[in-house]
Amino acid sequence: MWLVAWGVAQSGSTGAIEDTPIGARTLNCVVDEAMPNPPETAAEGGFSFFYQSLAGTATDGRVCTVHRVRNFADSPPTPVRWRAGDTLLIDMARLARCDGSSPCEWFAVARYFDGGFDRGPSLLGFGLNADAFEVGTQSLLAVTDPDLGALTASVGTEVAGTVVTADGRALDVSFTVKSRLVRGDGGAMSLIYEVVTTTPELGPGGELALVWPVFESVAATAPPDDMDAPFLVSGLVRSAAGSIVLGPDSYGVELPVQEIAYAPDLTISLVERVNPEEALLVVPMPAFLPVR
Repeated sequence: MWLVAWGVAQSGSTGAIEDTPIGARTLNCVVDEAMPNPPETAAEGGFSFFYQSLAGTATDGRVCTVHRVRNFADSPPTPVRWRAGDTLLIDMARLARCDGSSPCEWFAVARYFDGGFDRGPSLLGFGLNADAFEVGTQSLLAVTDPDLGALTASVGTEVAGTVVTADGRALDVSFTVKSRLVRGDGGAMSLIYEVVTTTPELGPGGELALVWPVFESVAATAPPDDMDAPFLVSGLVRSAAGSIVLGPDSYGVELPVQEIAYAPDLTISLVERVNPEEALLVVPMPAFLPVR
């Protein structure tokens, strides 16, 4: 039997949250619309957190959406799974606790893409297994529509906030994952799968890694041994198209291709390297893929 908790704005010891103003910037998304506004609360079973979706224009001129959650002060680490139908928005093993000395920080997931956004129903599950309780709401949902014939195209997801490891440690993470298409002289095409991060735990020797099913579709390519971060790839055959360092905080894999397709429903997981089967976080991350 489902238990349903409907969001109600909270104040007092949790601190009231004001409307998100149009034109505010969250990560690299300049807000044109916010829903709900002000943020609302999911509260049941001793868990309490705020939630909100945003949409607008990215600083590079593309469309953006943001889904974000924020724990109440002293509320326990909370499993949260936010979906819109079959589309995953955020799946967190544990939304981080904070003490009552200051408001908790938002955990935000932004998407950057060509296309638009819709308004539609979504459902937050939370508590044990992220489904003990549910709250229904309306959200702003990405509709990605990249031009596969363009000289360049890119889709990306940015994450910023605190994750909680299986043993209860809080780690701040910030990273952007991109899937890029680049056409060169003569029409030659390359696909680049890239992550940009300054998070030490995602660097060489770090305890966190990203698992992306895209590499199962490009099974001839994987980062070489000296690029063990941030992508975690195992059991794949290495090829001449290998890892590239795109900058001091940017790592990628480049793959020459003849024909491409777009997979809009892929996700990417943040895991602990010692326990990659249990994700700390799963978020949307579409990709361009080679057609074989």
